[in-house]
Amino acid sequence: MASIHRDPSGNFHLHFRFGGQRFKRSLHTKHERKALAVASHVEENIRLVNEGRLELPDDADVPTFLLSDGKLVESQKVAKNIKLGSLFDRFRELTPDGAFEATNLRTFRGHMKHFTQSLGERTLLRSIRTTDLQRYVKTRSGEQGRRGKVSPVTIRKELATFGSL
Repeated sequence: MASIHRDPSGNFHLHFRFGGQRFKRSLHTKHERKALAVASHVEENIRLVNEGRLELPDDADVPTFLLSDGKLVESQKVAKNIKLGSLFDRFRELTPDGAFEATNLRTFRGHMKHFTQSLGERTLLRSIRTTDLQRYVKTRSGEQGRRGKVSPVTIRKELATFGSL
């Protein structure tokens, strides 16, 4: 049996028991009608699990699973705001010794250096758009390499390194 309770801020929380455990989740609403509808929905999902018509995975977060009709096993995580420079630093830190040939590591470092020079070390990864990458390609293709202009093959490899990170 699922029930709703209002907290001091006016938001409703769902309380229910399942598998001998008590669960409580905020419904993020101050509307009683919506809260009652969610409680009814969770009761229906509990009934479906008990009848075997909805299967609860072993590693599932029970309230999240029941509130999402069995579509989510765990709560959604918000992606961190990772900066370009810290992404490259983490790559260097977490790469075990011997994972790559020394020449490959030098190549990766060169690619990372070009990206940080062009886009900036403090640029947030989630803020990088296709237009930024296109500007990077245009800038790099105009730069001087060892044997004249930087090759499109080199730029493609740099983009592949960035994409794999």
